[in-house]
Amino acid sequence: MSPDRVIVGEIRGAEVIPMCNAMSQGNDGSLSTIHASTSRGVFTKLASYAAQSPERLTLEATNLMVASAVHFVVHLGWDAAGRRIIDSVREVIDADGAQIVSNEVYRPGPDGRAVPATPLRTETLADLVAVGLDAQSAAFQWWGAAS
Repeated sequence: MSPDRVIVGEIRGAEVIPMCNAMSQGNDGSLSTIHASTSRGVFTKLASYAAQSPERLTLEATNLMVASAVHFVVHLGWDAAGRRIIDSVREVIDADGAQIVSNEVYRPGPDGRAVPATPLRTETLADLVAVGLDAQSAAFQWWGAAS
């Protein structure tokens, strides 16, 4: 079997381990969902679920696994009118012991909607351009990616 995509439904417990295993097998474009109050809070939830799984992974092992499997966390919130909005996008960089190293590339703006924050890493931007991202678009000019 060689699937093009791996989609794991909502993560609510021990399935975090199979999710990370599936997402780190080399297929691009995988996704899953989890409930967390912030994009950074996703990492705490994942670690908590992994610690409660039958494998009883340590925080360090969980973070290494998550960092190799997850590239971006997209967090949804609510605007003032009660509509779902993207309020944060976080690029996962690496794991460093008890911490997941990440950059919030879009953060909540004054109205709650995501606005540009930290630029994507050069390597990440190059990977995205290689698969079709238009880095010349106005959305990416603030990063200095447009020439």
